[in-house]
Amino acid sequence: MAMMLLIAVGLLLGGVAGFFIGRSTSPRPAPPATTEREAHLLRQVKELSAELQKTARERAGDLTIASQIPMIVKRLGQRLSPGAIPGIAVRTTKEIFLASAAGFFALKKEEGGFQLVEGVGFPAGWKGIRRFSSTEGILGAAARQQIVVAKEEYLAGMKGWPTPPGTLEEAGFFPDIAAPVVWGGKTFGALVFAGAEGSLGAKRPYVSMLADMVASAFQNSIAVETADMEASTDPLTGAYNRTYLVRRFESELRRARNYTSPLSVLLMDIDHFKQVNDTYGHAAGDAILKQLAALIRKNTRSSDFVVRYGGEEFVSVMTSANQDQAFLYVDRLRETVAAGEFPVPGNDVPLKVTISVGVSSFPDDGQTTTDLLKAADQALYTAKAGGRNRVVRASRVGLDGKPF
Repeated sequence: MAMMLLIAVGLLLGGVAGFFIGRSTSPRPAPPATTEREAHLLRQVKELSAELQKTARERAGDLTIASQIPMIVKRLGQRLSPGAIPGIAVRTTKEIFLASAAGFFALKKEEGGFQLVEGVGFPAGWKGIRRFSSTEGILGAAARQQIVVAKEEYLAGMKGWPTPPGTLEEAGFFPDIAAPVVWGGKTFGALVFAGAEGSLGAKRPYVSMLADMVASAFQNSIAVETADMEASTDPLTGAYNRTYLVRRFESELRRARNYTSPLSVLLMDIDHFKQVNDTYGHAAGDAILKQLAALIRKNTRSSDFVVRYGGEEFVSVMTSANQDQAFLYVDRLRETVAAGEFPVPGNDVPLKVTISVGVSSFPDDGQTTTDLLKAADQALYTAKAGGRNRVVRASRVGLDGKPF
């Protein structure tokens, strides 16, 4: 396109030059004022020159975008959490399209439409609060059709922007382009840009490619998180496994040491569990393990975590909790378990279950994960030897293994 314009301008300039040379060599005595034909030729030259400059700017913009693609591919190809992707997408795309506003809207159908997750140039009260239609406006059109929609085509045949209820347009925001983020045949969100230099409709291929990159980044991130979760979770109970305990426990202990904060370990064991398996079968034992794990997790703070330590043993690590706090919590949990009923297959009457618990705390009962688990295990042994269905603190166990 640019080469054709250069040739056209060259031919036209040549024609104009030839015209004036012919005029200058003519035997006519006095050149008249600029003729209408000359004025027309000059206007054409100016128009073609302006078009050529515009094309040159667009080509320069395309080259700039193309040069940024490898960097974007690299950033979105890293191991990212799903929550980090919208921010990266918004910052990088805003820069390359020179837009005054750029945002990622997540489609939350259960909450009634699109929601701004990350954005620059949008009203402060929108993020995470305001909802927008998933069927109306330019954003809704992009979501319904699952294609990039530019304002030029959206407004084709219209005299102005329509403002359906619940849309960006009704809120006074008029996008240049909306690009849906789609995978698996479903729309999960959209990139929205406004205030860009020039027409973003002409850059549709780049916008579409970037939306596809964001979709791929989400897919990869979710797949990695799912794989990590599966590798860290006990398949029977849904609690974390010992592999996760080793990694997370070290991290939490390091944080407790750095901030001089307490941390407690609860080692819980189901009383007479072998008897349950022998009497009612392993299916009954599995049912009790799953129900107990669900009960413990339900009563665990979001800052703490529960691990199936092995067999019928569970470990819970409580952050920012000293031994007194941990004891009060787990003793209430012990009472809840004892008061509950546990249905098992093949038995009409639910079973009663009790647990014994050993509690150790950092820094008094140990400085390492190994020492803290060992102290909790010794306290658990004391609880079981003392009659079961009880909680024993490591600080209350003597060198002979007996409570004092």
